[in-house]
Formats: sequence, C-alpha cells, structure tokens
Amino acid sequence: MDVQYFLGANSAEGFFSHYDQLLPAKNRRLTRILKGGPGSGKSTLMKKVAARAEQLELRTERIPCSSDPDSLDGIVIPELGYAVVDGTAPHIVEPQLCGSGEAYLDLGAGYRLDALQSCRHALREIQQAGRACYPKATACLKAAAALEPLISGTASLTPSLAASICQKEIPDRTGTASLRTVFLSGHTPKGRLACWDTVAALCSRVYVLQDSAGAVNSFLRAIAKTASARGWACLIGDSPLQPGLFWEHLLIPDLELAFVSSSPLSLYPGRDGIALGQWSGDAPMYAMQQALIDEAISHLRRAKEFHDLLESVYFPCVDFSVADRAALDCCAELELLLDREKR
Repeated sequence: MDVQYFLGANSAEGFFSHYDQLLPAKNRRLTRILKGGPGSGKSTLMKKVAARAEQLELRTERIPCSSDPDSLDGIVIPELGYAVVDGTAPHIVEPQLCGSGEAYLDLGAGYRLDALQSCRHALREIQQAGRACYPKATACLKAAAALEPLISGTASLTPSLAASICQKEIPDRTGTASLRTVFLSGHTPKGRLACWDTVAALCSRVYVLQDSAGAVNSFLRAIAKTASARGWACLIGDSPLQPGLFWEHLLIPDLELAFVSSSPLSLYPGRDGIALGQWSGDAPMYAMQQALIDEAISHLRRAKEFHDLLESVYFPCVDFSVADRAALDCCAELELLLDREKR
C-alpha cells in the first residue's frame, strides 16, 4: 500500500509545518527524533527502517521532504504507533515528554569534526546561497495566493449538495472522531506534486470537486463537520499554498471515501471519480498562478542544487557507521514492538 504525504509545505508565508500531526497522541508508543545536519544519513536511516517494516508486512506511511521529495523527513507505522522523524530545522520536532516514548537519535555524532574544520568557509557560503533562494520562492507563492480571491466560484458546490452526499455516504456509528491535517500536495523542486497514490490506496470511492479554492474549502468543511459528528476519523489535505485557510482534500479511510479537488493547477488523474461542480472558467487567472508557481519552483530547484552541493562537501567528513548502527537499533525496536503486539 503506497501511502505518503507531506507534513511541511513551501507556502505563501514561507515554510509551514504540520509535524505536530505526525502521530496522534493516543496512538503514539515510540517516536525516534533524528538530529543531525546535512549528509549525516537521516533519510537513508528512515528508508532502511521503512524497508524493514514492509518486509514485516506493516503498513508504512512515508513523509517526503517538500524541498527534496526523493528524501524522507519521516516514517510512521500506525499499527505499532511507531515513528521516526527528522527533527532538525525547519521542521523542528521536540519530545513532549523526553524519555517517555520519545527520544533523540544524534546522527551528528558521525561528523568528523577535524576534517570539517578546513571546509567551514565553503560550507557557510554554500549554505547562505541556498537559504537566499527561499525568500524568492515565497514571494512568488505569495503573489500566486493573492490571485485566489479573483477566481470566482460557480456556486455549484452548495451546502444542500454536501448534506445530500453525507446522507448517502456517511452513516452514524459509534466511534472516535478525529481530524488529522497533512499536505496531500506540495510545491517542490520537482514541481507541484500531488499524492494521488495515497488517495487510491486508502479510498475506493472518490468525489472530484471542480471549483475555486474557496468553494472547495467550504464544501469540504461541511462534509468534515458531519463526518466528525457521526464518529468518523478524517484525514484533511491542507492547501500548500495557503495552509490553514483552505482545504484541498478530505479522506475518510474507514469508509474508503475521498473528496479531492481538481483544477488546472493540479488535475486529478483518476478516471473512476464522481465529478461534482465545475471550474469557473478563469483560465487567464489560472495561467498567471501557474506561471508564478513555476517561478517559485525554479527557486526551490536552485536551493536543492546548493543543498546537494553542501552534502557533497559533508559526505567525505562523515562516519556513516553511526547512522548504520542507529538504523539497526530502530529496526530492532520495530521487531520488538511487533512481537509484543502479537502476544
């Protein structure tokens, strides 16, 4: 089952974090928080643990990095309440109660400090050049967000339509309602990516919403309110452009039911979805947004080039046996939790 989502976003206001949504507190048993700078082996460690979890036939949720989607910022194994997460800036994660189910793993211990001394000047220059790219990306995304109010809705996603669908699709049940917020799309150096495979993995029935961001947001909030009142856990797909203000998607995994937005900026690729609403026809406005987002992505791509260069300087100065041992320890913890679960 291919389940992945972002917990961080390059947004109109800069980096935005939903890392507090990593794992619901009531399900949390053991979380390892990785500390360590570029090239210390954090993503590789998480990939090894994820691979071991899959060998053990455990569902693994992967959290890619919004600034490098080929790299992992976290993994979650919901069945065991186990998570490993990169806790370094900008997505800072700290234990709520250190030592009680949450603990640090210091991969920075693998740095060969004597070897890095001669690289300090080069590392500082590369780091500063990479950081300078992000304000430019943010400015472009801010301009794209400013166009959103100018895209008019069609009034096709009405409250009565939401109520009708809830009546049909969402029964009452005795259950614990919850709302968990993630990003099912993101602005990355590889473009604007959407986690459509996650929708397909969790939901067999998909309603495809076609309208302005504001109209979709109101419709989704109405659905979520009813679903929560009826005892269902919901997974919210926040907007990576304006997080907290607009929702893009809503999944109810226990019902295998999804409501996803589809627009010229991010088209839903499935052919079996049930279409609702229609686009407003503001094609020039969407084109302007797309141009601004493309410009933002070019700056994110440049930032990644500097980050890759930074890691290339760090790599010869790292003892990767530290990360290798930590990966083995995490895998052993995973196996121990699974063994206890089976007893």
